[in-house]
Amino acid sequence: MLCMAVDWRTEKPVTAYLLDLFEKQMVELGEKPTPLSERLAGHAKVFQNLRSGRSPSPETVKAVAEALRLELYVGPPRPVSDDPSTHAERGPLQVRGFDTGTTPGGFVWAEVQTPDGPVRLLLATETSKALGASLTHRAMQIEEDG
Repeated sequence: MLCMAVDWRTEKPVTAYLLDLFEKQMVELGEKPTPLSERLAGHAKVFQNLRSGRSPSPETVKAVAEALRLELYVGPPRPVSDDPSTHAERGPLQVRGFDTGTTPGGFVWAEVQTPDGPVRLLLATETSKALGASLTHRAMQIEEDG
């Protein structure tokens, strides 16, 4: 599972996220930009266009999302599920380990190992700092409550 945490009002444009995903794939696969562009989007110039700041067409965004196994959703806000089965029945997932790093595009990535498999996050720097501060705050609350 790959999640992109984005606050569209304050963070980088969509093109920056796509560029970062391309760069991460290049590093992970040891692939060059042109073949990766062809494989993910069907033509050779996608990576070059993103680097120059050109916005991709909706069809290109859809093709890249599908190739990277990401969901692309445009529509009204989705309802929040009241399904208690995830947390109440199963409890929280036990974190067995985690790793973090940065990408050439200026994002923070985290991979958390759970019994259900790895969960991968790709976070903008501000989102990463906010998450870190929130986790630290909650841990300190637990320590204070004893």
